[in-house]
Amino acid sequence: MGFGRLLRFFCVLSLGLGLTSVAWTPTAQSQQPAAVSATQTLHVSAVPVRGAAPLKESIAYAVIALDGKKRGQLVAEHIGPSLKVDLPKGRYRISAIYGSAESKADVVLDKEPLFHQAIFNSGGISMELIPYFGAKPIQDDLEWIVWTFGKDSSGNRWEVARSVGPTSQFTLPQGYYVVTAKHHDAVAKHTIEVTAGIDYNYTINLNAGTMRIYSTVAEGAQPDSTIIWKVYPYGSDGSGEPLVTKAPGEDTLLLPEGRYLLVGHNGGKQIQKEIEVVSGKKSS
Repeated sequence: MGFGRLLRFFCVLSLGLGLTSVAWTPTAQSQQPAAVSATQTLHVSAVPVRGAAPLKESIAYAVIALDGKKRGQLVAEHIGPSLKVDLPKGRYRISAIYGSAESKADVVLDKEPLFHQAIFNSGGISMELIPYFGAKPIQDDLEWIVWTFGKDSSGNRWEVARSVGPTSQFTLPQGYYVVTAKHHDAVAKHTIEVTAGIDYNYTINLNAGTMRIYSTVAEGAQPDSTIIWKVYPYGSDGSGEPLVTKAPGEDTLLLPEGRYLLVGHNGGKQIQKEIEVVSGKKSS
């Protein structure tokens, strides 16, 4: 049987049996595997100490690439309780800042979304200042400074944080610190402890008193308002850096309790007097 007759026979047979043929041509889509995403999601939250509830306050987040085309560059930043961002897979450094506490960690973003928790090991302190024992807290703006507890090789402490106001609140890494609070001429210094996950409230006693200072040329005469007053530590010879300098016309001192050397300058003349300040008392 020739090829043409065989082909006609096959077609007749197919129609007689009710068979149909369907042509199938492979497509580009069927030949390709499912596409794999080149990015992945990074989730970051923060806690003051391991096991604590996530913080709801604003955290400053920053993400830096450690490899790829953007190595060493900032690729994401956000201020808020948490961070969620899609990034190319790779290695990253996550930095989170909460008050004066900071957390850093290197992570790898790969096949699955990554959930990272920044742990600060930090605690909170709130402070107020009273002028002397039994007095109400001072409501004036105060200069609060937190210093390192330890000193460097030169004998100096380093400033950690600063604020201005009647009260102060700081978030700090666990450890010991020295806090100073300045009110007029007086500076209070106090050592504090910060424990991770715990908030402390401190009332610092300035232990100060006030003294009116003046000089007259004769008894009953008006005070001389041209004198520049300087206060030195007790036992000083009146030279070097003074504790306090009062401009002409400023006649009231507020100092921590103790003894001091008071020096008045008027032209080429000098007046010296030892004074004693008593906490909670006014004197002249």
